Amino acid sequence: MERRQSSEIDRVHAQLQAEREKRMEYEAELEVEQAAHNSTAEMLVEVQQRLEVTLQELANLERFTKRQHLQKADSEQLERLIQEENYLQARLSFVREELKKARAESSGVDGLSI
Repeated sequence: MERRQSSEIDRVHAQLQAEREKRMEYEAELEVEQAAHNSTAEMLVEVQQRLEVTLQELANLERFTKRQHLQKADSEQLERLIQEENYLQARLSFVREELKKARAESSGVDGLSI
């Protein structure tokens, strides 16, 4: 009887050890996944920042180019260009707000623990 209990205890200990090893492997895999997620989120923020800078540069270049031609333009064209510039400014503001939201969401996801 005592041998049987000892055998049963050994079997339970072996199962417990196997479960501990599986858990350690799982935790290691989770750490790798979290590191990959964080790296991807950082790259996304960098790309968003570069996009914002590029959009600003394009808007500035477009305004500069149109202003160069403005000397030959009449008042109706001037009004249209001013409206277009206002639209571009509004669009740029919208894109900046979307980027802020994306960054905030990205930060919120990174803060969660699994």
